[in-house]
Amino acid sequence: MRLTVTLVIIAALFVNVSTQYGEPDSDGNPGWRERESHVIVNAIRSAPIKYVTTYYTSYASDFFMSPAMFPAVPPLYLTTTDSHPALLHAQDMAFNNCFNHSDCGNNTSFEQRIKKYVTTDCLGQSYGENIAAGLDNGRGVSWYLLCENDTIPCAADSNTLNTGHRRNIMSPTFKSMGIGYAYSAQADYSYYWTQDFTAATCPSQTNPIYGGSHSFVDSNLVYYANWWKTAPATSKIYIKAGNNAVVSHDLTLHLGNSTLGTFIYNSTTQYTECQLYAFVFTVGDATYRYPDTGSLATLTSTASKCAAWSSTNIIPSPSTSTSTTSSNPATTSTSTTSTAQTTTTTKDGTTTSQTTTSTTSTQSTGTTSTTRDGTTTSQSTSSTTSTQSTGTTSTTRDGTTTSTGTTKPSTTTTSTTTTSPVTTTTEGGTTQAGTTKSSTVSTSASTTTTGQTSDPTHPSMAITLSGSLHLGLIIALLFVALLL
Repeated sequence: MRLTVTLVIIAALFVNVSTQYGEPDSDGNPGWRERESHVIVNAIRSAPIKYVTTYYTSYASDFFMSPAMFPAVPPLYLTTTDSHPALLHAQDMAFNNCFNHSDCGNNTSFEQRIKKYVTTDCLGQSYGENIAAGLDNGRGVSWYLLCENDTIPCAADSNTLNTGHRRNIMSPTFKSMGIGYAYSAQADYSYYWTQDFTAATCPSQTNPIYGGSHSFVDSNLVYYANWWKTAPATSKIYIKAGNNAVVSHDLTLHLGNSTLGTFIYNSTTQYTECQLYAFVFTVGDATYRYPDTGSLATLTSTASKCAAWSSTNIIPSPSTSTSTTSSNPATTSTSTTSTAQTTTTTKDGTTTSQTTTSTTSTQSTGTTSTTRDGTTTSQSTSSTTSTQSTGTTSTTRDGTTTSTGTTKPSTTTTSTTTTSPVTTTTEGGTTQAGTTKSSTVSTSASTTTTGQTSDPTHPSMAITLSGSLHLGLIIALLFVALLL
């Protein structure tokens, strides 16, 4: 009994351990889908217009991703600190069949959830969230959140009520992000995603390779690496295939420029399931690698048998020789569709919310941005195959509630609830203040959000202790365990 209790307490205290950059946490996150979504987000940030014209030419427009409103910005680190609450929320939506920024069971808000798992110094000056459902790949999710539409054209940049996901993805304030992906065949949309953004990086990172993953473009396997630093003297990918031979390939600058850009190796259709790979860049005498330790695996579907990260080091020592080849850039890809939802929260307390429900395939997305002085803007869109409904409810700080809503026959219900504190600054540099709670249902109904903070986890992980236990409580629990 003594050993059992002690192990439970210790395990609970170390759910999230500090890892080298690129390693997963104890939950195995990030997996391949999350890494794919991340590397595409960074590819977009480094060269917004070029990404659109390369992969989604028919969506290109003078009103979409204009350099004046969305210039290139530095990449984001993918941290296990941010990914933990993102994964919990994705699992909550998938296993409890809801689509909301708030927790499914008790309406714990996005802000309450992320503050439970991420300390104030790791949140930084602002934080935000995008959620999506109905898409099974990271490339499609990142694109749809950027486009804000499932058909041509994408939402215009000037439409600030409908571009919350885009503003989160392209915000120069954010430094890091976390991504969670979960699947449930019993849920309405099957595939659920959460992207959480913060303005700080914990643990602190210095690796100029901000991300790396593989993706499929028109059935071609393409490896991507995001870079931000002095132009590299060399950039390579090392691949260990089924015959255990390690081969290095030169990477090609694909998007952006040599100091802020995305490099690729186009493997076309020649690859082996689960083959390992790692990226290596050099600048002067310095050598950088991603991941920091081990290597990544080439998964091709959620049914792949290998883990996304392996502790096996495939990068040879300087005395070891490998063969080298050059790479070709990838071409174009087709878009996937979904619908959207956005929320922005700032610390002094203003929240605005807009929700639209439209008829399309079973795909939907969502966004929440939170900044430190207190403004929150929220918008959401979800889709179904047979119904349409829209509605908004705003509750201001003085208690006044206004509600509007329109429904059509056979409506379905979707809700978005966001509460405040933290600050958001608009594109023009102005900051709004005040506090609002917003909620949307299929009828013109008012919804109030309250709730205690809880763990929105998969049933198999329901019994956990958060890392916020006070030292005295920890000591007391350990003492009781020893007595037992």
